[in-house]
Amino acid sequence: MPRLKNKIAIVDIETTGPNIDEGDRIIQIGAIIISEGNIVNTYSMLINPNREIPEHIAKLTGINEEDVVNAPQFNSVATLWHERLKDCVFIAHNLGFDLRILKESFERFDLEFDPIALDSVVLAKIIVPTAIGFNLTDLSRHFNLEYSEAHDAYSDALITVDIVSELAKIAKKIPIETLSRMEPFLRNLKYNEIEFFTNPDKFILNEIVSVKRTEVNLERENLPKQNLTLSEFINEKWQNHPFAVLEDTHRPIPYDVIFNETILKEGRYLLSFPTLDESNYWNDLIVNHTSLEKIALLKSQGNYLHEKAFENYILQYNFKRNNQQELLVIAASIHWQSLSKFGDFSEINKELSIKNLLSKHQTKDILVKNHTNFHQVIENAKKANIIITYDANLNNMMLKNRDQIEYLFSRKLIIGNVNSYIDSARFIQQSNIELSDFNNQLLNLFDDMQQVYSDHQYIVHLSKDIQSMRDLSNNLISIISNILKEESFDNKIQQENVQTFVNIESDDANKIMDFANRIRDKLASFYKQLDAESEKLKKINQPVLVLHRFINQLEQMNLMHDESNYMTISATRVNNKFYNISIQVKPIRIKKESLTWLLEMQSALLVSSGNYYNSRMTGDSNWIQLDAAFDYLKLPTLFKENKYIINYPVEFIQGEDNTTRISDLSDFINSDRKMLGDKIIIIMPNQFLVSDLFHKLILNVKISKDYHILAESITGSLNRIRRRIHETEKVIVILRERSFTELLWGDKQTEISVLLYNLPFQSPGETKIQAKYHYLKKTKDQTELFDDILLPQMIQRIKNVINFISNNYTNEKLYILDKRLYTKYYTKEILDQLESMVEINILN
Repeated sequence: MPRLKNKIAIVDIETTGPNIDEGDRIIQIGAIIISEGNIVNTYSMLINPNREIPEHIAKLTGINEEDVVNAPQFNSVATLWHERLKDCVFIAHNLGFDLRILKESFERFDLEFDPIALDSVVLAKIIVPTAIGFNLTDLSRHFNLEYSEAHDAYSDALITVDIVSELAKIAKKIPIETLSRMEPFLRNLKYNEIEFFTNPDKFILNEIVSVKRTEVNLERENLPKQNLTLSEFINEKWQNHPFAVLEDTHRPIPYDVIFNETILKEGRYLLSFPTLDESNYWNDLIVNHTSLEKIALLKSQGNYLHEKAFENYILQYNFKRNNQQELLVIAASIHWQSLSKFGDFSEINKELSIKNLLSKHQTKDILVKNHTNFHQVIENAKKANIIITYDANLNNMMLKNRDQIEYLFSRKLIIGNVNSYIDSARFIQQSNIELSDFNNQLLNLFDDMQQVYSDHQYIVHLSKDIQSMRDLSNNLISIISNILKEESFDNKIQQENVQTFVNIESDDANKIMDFANRIRDKLASFYKQLDAESEKLKKINQPVLVLHRFINQLEQMNLMHDESNYMTISATRVNNKFYNISIQVKPIRIKKESLTWLLEMQSALLVSSGNYYNSRMTGDSNWIQLDAAFDYLKLPTLFKENKYIINYPVEFIQGEDNTTRISDLSDFINSDRKMLGDKIIIIMPNQFLVSDLFHKLILNVKISKDYHILAESITGSLNRIRRRIHETEKVIVILRERSFTELLWGDKQTEISVLLYNLPFQSPGETKIQAKYHYLKKTKDQTELFDDILLPQMIQRIKNVINFISNNYTNEKLYILDKRLYTKYYTKEILDQLESMVEINILN
């Protein structure tokens, strides 16, 4: 490798597009030259591309054709720029683009350009792997640097100088033993990033260029007085009723009313949130914004780095693969591992997580045994006053042996959302058989056995048993395919994942269970034969263990074949053929027997977001069989906040079909941009309508000129969209309801408008809805699917959305764009149910 040069050029370029050979050209070059820690030269030059500048490039860079009309063309300055850069170490942010463009541009004039080159994105990913993102905006925030002129070549180069200097300061402090583990992976990177770690001092500025942002130490926020009063009231009632379900029938109870110092200041607690993301969020909130101490976040062991498995993977890594992303992930993970207390994967940026690579290349049993990080997490939790977890993990933990989880029981339990907890319990307690996987595992086992056994006749005998089981499995697949063919699907969609409800007492379900039981019996007999050959089978232990898992799942499915459970069948439909078929049997009602552990807690408070009891007797109390020791606490009406305003723009919601409605929505945004403000989030019912609206708004010149338009699964991941909301001045984000409420988008400083396209009804064909309907019909003949199940749940979902918005935003506006709010027979019931919480503002 060539010796590192004394001068460093940090460069950024702007172009008309990415392809020089197709006529794209440079329109701006910015470069900062550094030597011995000092900036010795700065250059910024507009270039006339001698072609039009596309509108989207002009919008992105702020460079218009009139700006470059008197600028030099590249042919007249190519030699000048070549001289400036040829003797420098070349650094760029996303080096592959800038270096390629410059090389190809120089080659057009027979100028060779092959510098020592480093990518500052790669450096950032390795050195600060926990950063929220690695674009210049994210990194400038990470290092607390002022930066506002994104996509101006000179400004971008200037901020890159400071970021590189900050990265070098960190690289200088990386321990030698950590660097030695990283070194083989750094050496195999495409460019010369290893030189940065070998000579970090060369890249450190004597004085940074950018202004450091003023760090604001936020004082711990106190709850509003009314919330404190409500918290005190709840705490008093809980002490008098140690096992209770708590509900406000008018509106969801905000989390900050429950999870605060008033309630949590004395004693030891176990807190469970609906999702992993929410447990992460509230852990940070409680740690950083309360005076509560000794708090531990407890996740399942798969959320922590298995150090032994990681070390095995590093030692066995095949560098001939030359997979640049893998090399980068491993180098970043080695550095992160040296900094992390428990190896919690949520700390590291998701695109750098080693978790998926380890799952792919290490066997499951290795990832479970000798998990030192997880052991430390457990020891830390045992000492904590407050343990924070999430419903799926709580349910899983309560399936373990008591001696493994004894430390959880000497605590007061708060389940933040009993409605979500029920869904989680259903998922954990389900039995699931993937038939396609079962067939593949049988074939894999047979292939492995041929390597182990030399007796040909015995192999023939085994192959007959395996084929017999595969025949049964294929027959079952055929039965399920015929059931699925009876469903109505949209033939315009060539491929989709489908799921349907099967009444567990029906002939179809009995037929499915009959074949499943026959497979189970044959598999159990086959496994017994194999168990007698245990010594030989040690060589193929993993496939045999998989068979044992299938036996357990089939046995569990058989035990669940009764009216308290329901069956679903799932598949991937491709041109009306079905693949990846699986069967699930889930509990419709969480039985008392699986909840006995609740009474072993010091006390337990289960918080309902609403609809636990309702006037139609179809609420969530039907789906969880709590012990009689649990009391129902209904909050009195004296604790009521100000009403929330829902805006209803009548003029723009008269369309009957989605094409018209989306066109009307585009017109509404276009005509009311001033009222809607700079940040608009639009909640759509499904991904198809997300896509339709996105393309409609992109084609609206006025809207697309004013706003940056982002859409779920179209313009990037949800994490990327979340970042862009904060960093973009004017933005429209289009999401599905679930994505909006599951991710925590809140920014108390952001003024935001939320547009709800549809009243959030669940589909009547959804398997869980069908299961509830069939179950209730047995106990209440007059149960109506829409009026008794779908309507109450829809009203509750509106309340949940309102509650989520008001909890996470200070200045917010909500618009409902569904005319059914005022035009259906159930309008009065919706308005009556919402009356205590909202006020409708009709916009004419």
